[in-house]
Amino acid sequence: MGHGSHSARFAEVSVGQKDGTIRVHRIVVAVDCGPATAPLKIQTQIEGGVTMALGTTLKEEVKFANGGWYQPIPMITTPIRLSEIPDIEVHIIKSHGTMGGNRRTRCAPDGPSRGQYGFQRHR
Repeated sequence: MGHGSHSARFAEVSVGQKDGTIRVHRIVVAVDCGPATAPLKIQTQIEGGVTMALGTTLKEEVKFANGGWYQPIPMITTPIRLSEIPDIEVHIIKSHGTMGGNRRTRCAPDGPSRGQYGFQRHR
């Protein structure tokens, strides 16, 4: 997760049989960031990071040409809608370890976990 914190995540995902649309139903995150002095702040930061990662993963497109990837300029993105945000459960582990940080670095694991599911399901 970053800054001395650790997290684990689970994503409940389905893929549409007819059109291959990926739908995320629920995400569960457990975090150990040491003594949680502001649990609501930790929860909202994680929820925001998960939402950002969902938008990037489900709405943006990576294009390839000439043996590499490219991003058209200007970058046109479609933001994730509130109706597309799944249930997000955040479990803060009660810990007496070293206090860790809690920043948006936690976004990174979310995309690959859902992408791997879609890859395994459709190969």
